[in-house]
Amino acid sequence: MGKDTGNKLQVIGCGFGRTGTLSLKTALDELGFGPTYHMFENIKNKNSDFWTKVGLEKDPKIRQKMLKNFFDNSSYRSSVDFPGNVFFEDLIEIYPNAKIILSIRDSPQIWAKSAQETIFGYESGERMSFARLPGIKHLFRFVPVGSYSLTRMVETLVTRMFLSKEPEFTIDALSTAYSEWQKHCESTIKQERLLIFNVKEGWKPLCDFLEVEVPTSNFPRVNDRKSFNGWFIISQEIKSVLGFFGFYLTAAYVLYFSVSGICKI
Repeated sequence: MGKDTGNKLQVIGCGFGRTGTLSLKTALDELGFGPTYHMFENIKNKNSDFWTKVGLEKDPKIRQKMLKNFFDNSSYRSSVDFPGNVFFEDLIEIYPNAKIILSIRDSPQIWAKSAQETIFGYESGERMSFARLPGIKHLFRFVPVGSYSLTRMVETLVTRMFLSKEPEFTIDALSTAYSEWQKHCESTIKQERLLIFNVKEGWKPLCDFLEVEVPTSNFPRVNDRKSFNGWFIISQEIKSVLGFFGFYLTAAYVLYFSVSGICKI
């Protein structure tokens, strides 16, 4: 069971998404360090506008006050994954007693391939099955994938993952970004506060670091690539087509083909 230190956030994850962060979230919850904040929590609770404001704030004191207010007035005891991970430097100052976990994959290239096929694979609507409809790719020039708030948040914060460099989404560029982020984390965080953790290692290193007993249950394995793709496609289609655009996207699609048909006559 997680120790109540009086510190609101007890665990801060600074690893990128697609490094087993959902498995780590589930593990932390099971060990008593939850609830754990994660990108799925952001989507569920519609916090994207808040994170965009934090990302746009240049004054670190104001930014840290915003983050402290957010977590201190929530039930969360841990935070992993995007968007919290890109503010780890602020969070480790706000919560000096928190322990930091850098979740990793077996290699930068393995992470880059996974990221390119999932979290960075939806830069346009063409990755969605809805986009296979004839002519729909032209409409996606005018509409964001998913809710506008989520899109704006990602666009605002993604440069932080690339340490303020212009984001590129090739395998080589992503591999470099991953390696540079890991070096940045290791050089910024005191060694005694940091665990570099691959979820393949299971319970023991995590429990030793957090000073809790190892559970008898298996370490959670969730959010494999196939399930992520299925979840993301379904959720984004529902949000984009029904929740956000509804009648207007349908009407635009019909109008597009009506005009196209007329022009061909």
